[in-house]
Amino acid sequence: LIPLLEQPEFEVEGYFASFAAVLVISFLALISGIRKRKTAEENENLLLTINKASFQESNAAILVTDPLGNPIHFNELFLETWGLKKETFIGVESQNWKNFAEAHFLDPKVYLDGKPDPQKEADLAIKDVVILKDGRYLQRTTRPLFQGERSLGRIWFYNDITELEQEKVKLEKVKTQLARQNKMLIELAGSEALQEGDLEEVFKQVLDSISEILEADSTSIWMLSENGEWIDRVHCQKPNKEKITGEARISTKAYQEYFTSLESSLTISGKSRVNEGWSTLDAPIRKRGKVVGMVCIGVPVIEMKWEQSMVNFMRSMSDVLAVSLETVERRAAEKELRNKDAIQDAIFELSGLGILVTTAERKIISYNDSYLTMWGMDEEFLLEEQPGTIVGFCQAQLKNGAELRETMHFLINNPDQDQFDLLEFKDGRIVERFTSVLNVDGQILGRVWFFRDISGQVETEQRLRITEARNQAILNSLPDLMLRIDTSGKILDLKVPDNETFLQINSEIIGKPIQHVLPLEFVHRALEQIGEIQQRKEASAFEIEMNLTGKLCDYEARLVPSNPDEILVIVRDVTERKRAEKELVQRNYELDSFVYRASHDLKAPLNSLMGLIDIVRNETTDENVLLYLGLMDKSVVKLDTFIRNLTDFSRINRLEIQYEKVDFGQMFDEITESLHYMEKADRVEKSVHLEPGPPLYADSFHIGIVLGNLISNAIKYQDLSKERPTVDVSVVVTEKEATIIVKDNGVGIPLEYQDRIFELFFRASNQSFGSGLGLYITRNAVEKMAGKISFHSSSDSGTHFIVTIPNQKELMVKHEEKKG
Repeated sequence: LIPLLEQPEFEVEGYFASFAAVLVISFLALISGIRKRKTAEENENLLLTINKASFQESNAAILVTDPLGNPIHFNELFLETWGLKKETFIGVESQNWKNFAEAHFLDPKVYLDGKPDPQKEADLAIKDVVILKDGRYLQRTTRPLFQGERSLGRIWFYNDITELEQEKVKLEKVKTQLARQNKMLIELAGSEALQEGDLEEVFKQVLDSISEILEADSTSIWMLSENGEWIDRVHCQKPNKEKITGEARISTKAYQEYFTSLESSLTISGKSRVNEGWSTLDAPIRKRGKVVGMVCIGVPVIEMKWEQSMVNFMRSMSDVLAVSLETVERRAAEKELRNKDAIQDAIFELSGLGILVTTAERKIISYNDSYLTMWGMDEEFLLEEQPGTIVGFCQAQLKNGAELRETMHFLINNPDQDQFDLLEFKDGRIVERFTSVLNVDGQILGRVWFFRDISGQVETEQRLRITEARNQAILNSLPDLMLRIDTSGKILDLKVPDNETFLQINSEIIGKPIQHVLPLEFVHRALEQIGEIQQRKEASAFEIEMNLTGKLCDYEARLVPSNPDEILVIVRDVTERKRAEKELVQRNYELDSFVYRASHDLKAPLNSLMGLIDIVRNETTDENVLLYLGLMDKSVVKLDTFIRNLTDFSRINRLEIQYEKVDFGQMFDEITESLHYMEKADRVEKSVHLEPGPPLYADSFHIGIVLGNLISNAIKYQDLSKERPTVDVSVVVTEKEATIIVKDNGVGIPLEYQDRIFELFFRASNQSFGSGLGLYITRNAVEKMAGKISFHSSSDSGTHFIVTIPNQKELMVKHEEKKG
């Protein structure tokens, strides 16, 4: 005010205005002083409240704010908790403190996180947990401070619960891991692989579980050898379930101390025995208290501190594997037992025996269907009636029922006795009965009854005895010497005919080698045959001529394998048969010679007669004479054909096959020329078609006979109703065989005669032109060349003959080489 009063233009009015301003300012100052004293009093009251709260929450970081949220009081622990300095924090306003706090929260939104603003809600109390960016957990509690109904502000408590929260997280993790472990253990315990004893699949599932739960770098299962000298890795895989292949084996002697400690430990942890820089955790697998293997995990850490949950899980996995091994053994034992039970059941039901099992008190405990069927008994009757009634029922079916009751009394009085007898039923059946005592550890538990219907067997044995007697009679009537020998030539048994001249037989030769009994020249041949029989497993035979009685005799020997180690030798004197065969061969030769010479001698006069008939026919015009000449010519031709057939028949039987290169073109021309004299031969159009191919090596004479007869028949049996009769010959030759087809359009062969056309002297009717020799000779010629002939014929299309002949080029080459 002094500068104002000193101004020259100061007037009274201005003085009063200024004085009024001074009064106003003085009043305001007075008001302010009063408010400050009141605020100081409030703060003093607030401090008293703070001291009480501090006393109650002495271990907390404490901040007190006024109703506007401005910090007005705090303790040292608050500054330490938030990393603040006292001199910098005094006087901080509400918004700055809020910004500072949010900057330190891991999630800035957590300051309120959907809660009402405590500054706007004076009576609001909040308790929560906030996480700072440095990882600490603070339990935050705030409540209002009142003096009466008047709000003095708010107090905040911050408790550092980091260790507690970390333990809670760790505990939660352990709980989660244990839950996963328990879930996997339950799944493994109930897995189909474990129940079925599939050890390989259990190994895989266990390693998968360990890899998933423990996140090890390698998991493996090792099993001890039976002698305990080695432990082999049977399964190993990486975290990605990739299986590690390749064998791995460790000697137990090399790590004797380790394996000794493994026997008495639940788990062993330490450095890897195989890979440097790795740590392992091994859990032994025990079966009936003995270590049989171990399950292992490994991590690339030199000294790994294994958590207890991991240790416990590994122990659980080793228990699972132990259960698996026991399950495998149990399954194998159960399977073996089931197989045995199945076999026993099969024997019980399918043995064909009637079986009854009773206790020592004669109570029925088991039986099969065969027993009920055998006795014609109802199941209900068997189970409900008393033993005496059942015995009476059975007794009534037997011819001598009293013997059954006597037998039962004997067994009751002698419970430790077995018994065997035969039961003869009234219906003719014969049943073999055997009863055996059920004795377990010296205690008689009951009795098993076996009933076998041997009626068929008895009948079969009777038939067998009759058959054996009949066979023996047949064998005795055979004029053969029979020897049963082993493969070394030792005589096991023999049968000697009455007039044996082959050797002097006596009972002492049984058991001796044939070298000591039979002629040596026969023995040498027989032993050679025995060697071949052992290789081929087929019967063998040979003939031999020997002088045993002062004259040459022929013998035929057959060697038949009767079983792998025995041979039946049958020796027969075939001297008379050989003599008869030689005589027959001689007679046949003489007959063939006679036929050949007679036909040859008859052919010359016939040729002359045919020539004279041609001369007379050319010199006369008398129709009657010409008619008679035609009839004479027809008869002469028929006789000539017959003689030619006889000649061919004789030559086929007499001559050997001569292999040569066949010229079909020249052969066809010669046949056509030789048949031109046949009646109406000029009406038939003849053709031959030779397919290009390799040459045929066969017998030209025999092929000529075949073609000549077939073409001749085509001319004889041409269809006169057709304007153009034909006979076509086609030949196809390969390296393997020749196929000759002779096709005509003649009258055909009636169906009822087609099965007999190759028979000797067969003619379809008396009006047939031929002698019945042509097709018979044709078939013989084809078969002598090892060929085949077939045909099909009808009245519409004529007859087709198909002849196949082997191409014998290789045989001809060998024959020529042999001749050379």
